[in-house]
Amino acid sequence: MNVFRKLLCIGIAATFVLTALASCANNDDKKPVVTGTNTDPNSGGPVFQEANYDGAEFKFLHYGETADNFHDQYIWSESYSSDVIQSAVVERNKLVEDRYNVKITAEECAPMDEAKKRILAGAVDFNVIYEWGIRSKDAALEGFLYDFHELNYVDFEQSYWVPSAIEGQTVADRMFVASNLISMNPISWAGMYYFNKALMDKLQLDYPYDYVEQDNWTYDVVLDMCLQAEEDVNGDGIWDKNDQYGGIDGSSILSGVCSAPLYEANDDGSYTVITYTDGMAAAYNEYKTKTDSVRNLDAL
Repeated sequence: MNVFRKLLCIGIAATFVLTALASCANNDDKKPVVTGTNTDPNSGGPVFQEANYDGAEFKFLHYGETADNFHDQYIWSESYSSDVIQSAVVERNKLVEDRYNVKITAEECAPMDEAKKRILAGAVDFNVIYEWGIRSKDAALEGFLYDFHELNYVDFEQSYWVPSAIEGQTVADRMFVASNLISMNPISWAGMYYFNKALMDKLQLDYPYDYVEQDNWTYDVVLDMCLQAEEDVNGDGIWDKNDQYGGIDGSSILSGVCSAPLYEANDDGSYTVITYTDGMAAAYNEYKTKTDSVRNLDAL
């Protein structure tokens, strides 16, 4: 199989493993044997062509267990385990392997850095880079990556592609990073609030999930709760670990309040950076004093 000179970079991949296998066919002088289509008119699911890749290896570069602050085994896992997600990954990959007669493997490393080194050395032994999109921009600008819109076997009309994601990831009519229908980000990167029920009852405050159910859980509510819960317990006027703190760091709330698009598209296809918009400045001015009042225990 001829190696890629440019590689796909996937933001979040799950069922995309199936789609990406077609890349082997478009970069190999020896085409796989296509045996027709796999159609189940009653399933309502996507239709994939049957193909035989003669046991070829299809390798991902990914962080796996090597990352310091997170562990990611959504692309490849070595074997079945008591972990539901890892076992599902193994089962999914096995289904793909059996259908296409291919061997899915993965190598744990710093994906984009390692990919660029191998590309420059002419030793490309992998097919897909599973990497953070924000860490992939330089590789795209330097010509290391494929533009998904140039791949004639990628059909964005299929149900496993999210239209809003395709639109958002396409810049100047080019798309170097892709995500698809299945993303574990809502689970693996969920922010959690822990609260003290006894303290909430003492202050006669409703529990956070009550606000969530009523669709009223906002930054304003969080800030009010934090400020109401603060108490100089010993009355010495000095805030230390002996006092009662209201909650999380106010600066993190301020970052969320001020979040806004940082660019806008122009009619000619170019883009303009729009930092410090009127809306962002207004939010900052409104919340800065309030968030500064939230005392941060970690800063002590």
